[in-house]
Amino acid sequence: MTFNQVLAKLKTYHIDDKILKCILEMETNDVLFQRGFSKPRTELQSLYALRLNIAKDINPTKFTTDEIKTWDLAMKRLLESKAINTHLNVVHTELYSYFFFWDSESYKLDAYIELKSKSSLEESELRNDEIIEKGFSVSQTKFSKGIKARDWKN
Repeated sequence: MTFNQVLAKLKTYHIDDKILKCILEMETNDVLFQRGFSKPRTELQSLYALRLNIAKDINPTKFTTDEIKTWDLAMKRLLESKAINTHLNVVHTELYSYFFFWDSESYKLDAYIELKSKSSLEESELRNDEIIEKGFSVSQTKFSKGIKARDWKN
């Protein structure tokens, strides 16, 4: 999904404070956007459930209670989803990273996770530059106030 498609779809859902925050960031500030990819729902659910268990068991102080609750709820919603394939895309703001899980056919939002960003956007951009310099690709695009500002290409 494109940046504009994600923004439009987010606006059509019952807006909770977390999604509203993301929409506001996408429209008024700098964000890094990942178009994402589609995989079988069970594969993505299994992968992110594993990451959740690692977060709970191995690194319990790295995430807040609210982050764990949101993540746990997202995994339950993905388990209940009827989607065969799920599309995942990510929006990184200065303070948060949002992981959106969409039904790949209907593009209904099945679940999302909001996590505190571990690095600033500037640090992420510098890391992207380093990755490109090493000859690898980066799947992020920078948007500023809803307008494409930068693409990383190698």
